[in-house]
Amino acid sequence: MNQFEFISVFISIIFGLALAHVMTGAIQRLYHGGIGYIHLGYTVMTLTVLILNWWVLFLWRDHAVWTFETFLVLILWAMAFFSLSVATYPPGLQDFEKHRKTWLWILIAAVLMDILQTAVRGQLFNPWYYLILEAHYLLLGGLAIMLKSARAQRVIATYMPASLLLWSLVVRHIIA
Repeated sequence: MNQFEFISVFISIIFGLALAHVMTGAIQRLYHGGIGYIHLGYTVMTLTVLILNWWVLFLWRDHAVWTFETFLVLILWAMAFFSLSVATYPPGLQDFEKHRKTWLWILIAAVLMDILQTAVRGQLFNPWYYLILEAHYLLLGGLAIMLKSARAQRVIATYMPASLLLWSLVVRHIIA
């Protein structure tokens, strides 16, 4: 087992547990009264970002020099996304709306960790639009924290996962 395989197994466990937590939480909420529109949007966002970033881990396969600092960044990166999954479905079937701002703050932290791991990988400006995409999610997260309008919250909760799915499945293939 080489160093990438060792690290990828560990990080894959973290991402797999995060996905299992979101799916379990969503099914429990369906059994206990359903999922609100905003919560559903952020659930789709969380699932999409988990799957996408688990795929991003594969980009590390050709990394030449593994250090403890690199390992630490990757672990913190994975833990940020695991934290996002827990914030999506807090323990004890708590009302998501009471913890929506926590989810948004953790999303901001996860995006910042994603930028850090991309910088450590040496791909911060490749593709050229990466930082623009990430900055726009940081701004949306901050905006959603500040805005009190339920309509604005629904728009952001719809836009975030829709834009990430569109970017993941269509735009990056066209622009690249």
